[in-house]
Amino acid sequence: MNLTYKKIQEKEKDQLFNLINIVLGGLDNQEYFIPYEQWEIDSMFDEKNYAPLYGAYEGDKLVGMAQLYVSQDMLADFKKEFGLENYTVCELGGNLVLPEYRGNGITTKLQTIELELAKKIRI
Repeated sequence: MNLTYKKIQEKEKDQLFNLINIVLGGLDNQEYFIPYEQWEIDSMFDEKNYAPLYGAYEGDKLVGMAQLYVSQDMLADFKKEFGLENYTVCELGGNLVLPEYRGNGITTKLQTIELELAKKIRI
């Protein structure tokens, strides 16, 4: 399997939403995943104020995704809970991989990419 990893482009929105629908629709226990709210879907490609979005591709097919949540307003409750109000924080999340591609280290690779990005972010 030859996978590439890169930022998901807005022109790939249909593939992204297809991936989300397949993965979330196939969960045995829906309550284990917090569903996306409409404002999150509307903000998917606002990487500066919401969450840079990276994907794993086999050829042109999007097979996995991850987000690095950077919105300090969205993360305010976490910051307060952990006493980090004076810090810039990020959250690694939004990890989804098509069922037939699981077990290939896709989430690990995407998280590594986003962790490196988090180290460089200045908000």
